[in-house]
Amino acid sequence: MKAGKNIHYLQSELEQKIQEDLSIFHFIEASALDGLWYWDIENPDEEWMNARFWETLGFDPSQMPHKASAWQTLIDPDDLRLSLDNFNKHCADPNHPYDQIVRYQHALGHTVYIRCTGMAIRDDSGHPIRMLGAHIDITQLKVTQNLLQDRVALLDQANKLAKTGTWNLDIATSTVTLGKMASRILNLKQDYAYDFDDIMGILYGVHKDKMHATLDRLKASPSTFDDEFNVSIGSDQHLWIRVIGTSVFEDGTCTHIHGVLQNIDEQVRTVRQLAHQEQLFRKTFENASIGMALVGLDGSWMRVNQSICRMVGYTEDELMALTFQDITHPEDLDNDLSLLQETLDGVRDSYVMEKRYYHKKGHLVWVLLSVAIVRDDRGNPLHFISQITDVSKSKRNELELRKSLGRLESIYQNNTQIAMIELDPMGLIVSFNEGAENLLGYQRKAVMGKTFKDLFMLEEELNERIDLSEKSYNRGAFCVVIDSVHEHGFDRHEWKFRQKDGSYLPVQMTVTPMWDENDSIYQYLAAITDISKIHEAQVEVETLLNVTTAQNDRLRNFTHIVSHNLRSHTGNLQMLLDLLSLEDSSLANHEIFPMLQEAAQGLHNTVEHLNDVINVHSIQGETMVSIDLNGLVDNVLTGIKAMMANAGAHVKIDIPKGLMVKGIPAYLDSVVLNLITNSIKYRSPKRPCEIQVSARPKKDMVVLTISDNGLGMNLPAIGDKIFGLYQTFHKHSDARGVGLFLVKNQVESMGGRIELKSKPDEGTSFHVFLRSSG
Repeated sequence: MKAGKNIHYLQSELEQKIQEDLSIFHFIEASALDGLWYWDIENPDEEWMNARFWETLGFDPSQMPHKASAWQTLIDPDDLRLSLDNFNKHCADPNHPYDQIVRYQHALGHTVYIRCTGMAIRDDSGHPIRMLGAHIDITQLKVTQNLLQDRVALLDQANKLAKTGTWNLDIATSTVTLGKMASRILNLKQDYAYDFDDIMGILYGVHKDKMHATLDRLKASPSTFDDEFNVSIGSDQHLWIRVIGTSVFEDGTCTHIHGVLQNIDEQVRTVRQLAHQEQLFRKTFENASIGMALVGLDGSWMRVNQSICRMVGYTEDELMALTFQDITHPEDLDNDLSLLQETLDGVRDSYVMEKRYYHKKGHLVWVLLSVAIVRDDRGNPLHFISQITDVSKSKRNELELRKSLGRLESIYQNNTQIAMIELDPMGLIVSFNEGAENLLGYQRKAVMGKTFKDLFMLEEELNERIDLSEKSYNRGAFCVVIDSVHEHGFDRHEWKFRQKDGSYLPVQMTVTPMWDENDSIYQYLAAITDISKIHEAQVEVETLLNVTTAQNDRLRNFTHIVSHNLRSHTGNLQMLLDLLSLEDSSLANHEIFPMLQEAAQGLHNTVEHLNDVINVHSIQGETMVSIDLNGLVDNVLTGIKAMMANAGAHVKIDIPKGLMVKGIPAYLDSVVLNLITNSIKYRSPKRPCEIQVSARPKKDMVVLTISDNGLGMNLPAIGDKIFGLYQTFHKHSDARGVGLFLVKNQVESMGGRIELKSKPDEGTSFHVFLRSSG
């Protein structure tokens, strides 16, 4: 306001005060930029505001009263409370500043930000009586500040979304400062000056050396870098980050290196996973046992593996020069192309079909083709993936099966000797071949749909096989046959069938089930053969057996009598010769007497051997018992310890514990003893005697093997004589040719057999097959 006759008393007073107190002037000079006011504290509604005060708020100064209430309606209520609070504190304590930013409503409606400062003027007693204040318009600064905050917030949000943060390396202090997001990424404190070595410590392995080399380059000359590093962010936790930086130079010296870092762990791991999956797909593709191919939309081969190349006989380059149409059989091509088009049109995503390829050599290769389409993100077709399995062998087998089925059908229908009859689950006839017509006298049409049992079988024979509990259920007598099929998988019995003319025919009937695709029995097949001639032959055989048995009994009695009498006579003869030699010692010098003694001893040995043979054949099967093979072998070895020690023989035993065989203990003991002592007798003088005794189960038998490294035998030259009586094959003085004969007979009498392998000067292996007791 201009000075004049209407000058306000407070203005005059202020001017007077300024003249009296220069500090007031200095305050105004420093503060009064966008408004000046002077307030009568004792009369609170009285306040003088200069013209700039109102002009800053968009009002005409000439229209505005010098009243405190005039501006109080324009200030934000919260800011008004703040101003009054600061005023009261300033009045109470001059050291408390009256300085705050308040918001006014501009005359045009927008907000004006004002920095309002003030100073209380006090009387001589220090009591505040006036208040001098100044306004500074900071609206533009505040708007800029708010915009900057918004941008900082936006940048923080962008960094958060991009997982990107800032960093700065101070070369002089060798410290690293991290921004908010960078600290969060590395799990470190924000706005903390880290020692450079501490930051380098979180780099993983070789990445430390890479970072050192990079920073050395940036320190040498102004440059930038962009690289990926692996860092440790906690116990056993590693993170991939991308670090971008640039060096700052002042007066030719690098002072700072700063930049940004970004969390790229997910991207790196995704890329690596994709690379791993690509590698797996490539290996699977290349090494698959079936043919695999990527096929273009035009049918060209984009990529093929070696399996399909081998399948069709082409090299990879040769096949890539063709299309699948070129090697497809014409009769299969239209169907293949039709299915392919449906896949392109989206009607289907894949298809499977059997088709034929032409091999390079000209023959056909049957394959099972599985095709799937690959599309991009927009659904546009890219190419096809084909999996190709060679089914030529299956096709050949299928063809052979069809031929076999045809032959079986022909045999079934045209067989004139064997009756083949199919029955439904109720026992009704559904099929009747020519052999059945010939055997039973009925025509096919006359028996179809009728009950098999009622036509041909005798009720009394069925009832002999069915128990009372089954009768009580009234299931019918034929159920015994069906139950047997279900229990055993088949039923085979002899029956007496009623023929059409009323006569009876002995037959053997085998009934087997017929299964459908659901593994359910839907029919039964009865195969019936005439055994009347077999019955006649059985009568003849029984008559012959009776005669043979009687003859064998007489022969056995004869052999026992001969054996007993011969043993008595040979014993008497040896005793008489011994008495003669005692009575007349000169007989020992007679050339005939020693020969008589040797002949008598030989006759005695022969009788003993024959007696052993007779005993072998006289033992019947009912004497067979379970024998612990380990225990028996141990007992035999215990009995020949002295013989083994004298010969320096070493025996190795490999028999599972608890392995049991069925046999005659005395015979099995004799077999093991003979074979082991033979190995010792016929050992090689060139090497230590090594004998191995082992046993292993084989189906329902146990194979006992006794092997040695002795003299061996020339089996091709010996032939079938090896187990003959009195056959010897080595020039040993104690060889009699009886042991192996007895061994073979003893093994066979126990229901087993014996085999051997031998080579001269290499050794012999006997394999004794014994009945298992398991």
